[in-house]
Amino acid sequence: MKKTRKAVVVGGLRAYFRTTSQVAPEAAVRKAVDVWCTLPTNAGRRKDNRAEPGEQLRIPAGDGRTIVAEAWGEGPVVYLVHGWGGWRGQVASFAPPLVAEGFRVVTFDSLSHGDSDAGEHGPGRSSGGEMIESFQRVYERLGPAHAVVGHSLGCASACRTLLSGAETERLCLVSPNPDMAEIARRFARQIGLAPRLDEAFLEANERFARRSMHDFDIAPMGATGRLPGATIIHDDADKEVPLTVARQIADAWPGSTLVPTHGLGHHRILIDPDVITQVTKAVVG
Repeated sequence: MKKTRKAVVVGGLRAYFRTTSQVAPEAAVRKAVDVWCTLPTNAGRRKDNRAEPGEQLRIPAGDGRTIVAEAWGEGPVVYLVHGWGGWRGQVASFAPPLVAEGFRVVTFDSLSHGDSDAGEHGPGRSSGGEMIESFQRVYERLGPAHAVVGHSLGCASACRTLLSGAETERLCLVSPNPDMAEIARRFARQIGLAPRLDEAFLEANERFARRSMHDFDIAPMGATGRLPGATIIHDDADKEVPLTVARQIADAWPGSTLVPTHGLGHHRILIDPDVITQVTKAVVG
């Protein structure tokens, strides 16, 4: 049977890391971080779910870089925060009903994502820390939120930004990410990095992102009691993040509500009419 391009690439990486982990472990860790920080380019993350173009905004991000944001409507602000490798058009599916309810909906491309400038790590490369910093820049420019809606790693980005001083009345998490160390260890197994290098790999990632891995763990953030009760929407057919992750987050988070869905996966959940209705209800209250 003919192998897919992805299978060939993954097979090549595994062969490289099996060998390099033994003969040059430091080089293996550096290469693993390089692969880890490279943004995925699969089609699901590039879907354009905008009903129509909005007002385009350009927000300074420091060092001459610009974050591209887009806005619809007038009223209290609702921020939509995309996930790793995503972009503003992917989460814009939630905008029309929220605009109809009297909100100003703002979404944006994190640095190195979508139409925004490349971040400090160069084109096609980023970190969770840079995603948090991107949202912080947007929030600083456009002001307090009535609600924040995050998808995937955008959920952790949203929560960490809120714990860093941003404010919102309502919070909705769609397909929230698992603990980052768990993701990193799973990634290391997928590419064939030797298990004995796990801790070195995690430490190198923390240096790269200038953030602790635990800064992206959602359940402990919710358990602090410093965030509003969240509506958590997650699908039982999500191949990237199992539904058990959302259950763990909901169990740890006072005042949260878990809304499970069926058969939508990690990306189609963003365009499902029932999910869009649930997000609208969570924002409106």
